[in-house]
Formats: sequence, structure tokens, C-alpha cells
Amino acid sequence: MIDKIKEVLKGFQNQQFNIDSDSAIDLLAHKINDNISNSLETERMKLSEQIVEHHGDGYIFESPDNGKTVFRRKFEDYDPNNKIEIDWETKEPTGRKFSDYNNGNWEEG
Repeated sequence: MIDKIKEVLKGFQNQQFNIDSDSAIDLLAHKINDNISNSLETERMKLSEQIVEHHGDGYIFESPDNGKTVFRRKFEDYDPNNKIEIDWETKEPTGRKFSDYNNGNWEEG
């Protein structure tokens, strides 16, 4: 985690940056949070692939919201347009795609 914070701070090394400013502190905090969140999400996705690979069908099951919705994609296919929502119990497609998902809410259509 310290490495991720250092990475963000180094991005500001050659800039005039007033740490006394609330807006500067807010910007810095957001940049650090985003960097850490992105790294954690990447690691979580890698781990989930290792854990939930569906060997029989060659599918990977992923959930962006801790299990509320589950998406299926072919193993080694990282294109988000190819992820489809499935019913976790039956493993059958619901008809929704990952691209229909927007910040935790389903778009109508």
C-alpha cells in the first residue's frame, strides 16, 4: 500500500503543489484512493479468476458488487462486451450484459 501512495506522490514531484489548500489535499486523497482501489480491484479479479473458474464450460464468473450480480465470460476473454449476467443458481444467462451495468444500477432498455 505504501508503494501505491508513493507512486501517486511521485506524480506530483515536479509540480507546484500547495498542501495547505483543501482542494489540493482533496485532489491528492482522491488520486491515492483511485490508485489503491484500481490495484485492489485488479488483484481481486485475478484471485476470483483463480478461485471460480468453471472448468467444465471454460467460463470465469465475476461479480462487481460482491455477489449481487454475477457475470460470465469465456476463460481468457477480457473484453467487457462479452460478459453476460447469469443467474448464479442455474448458471443460465439472464439476457443482460455487463455493458448494461452502470455504477450499481441497471439501465432500462
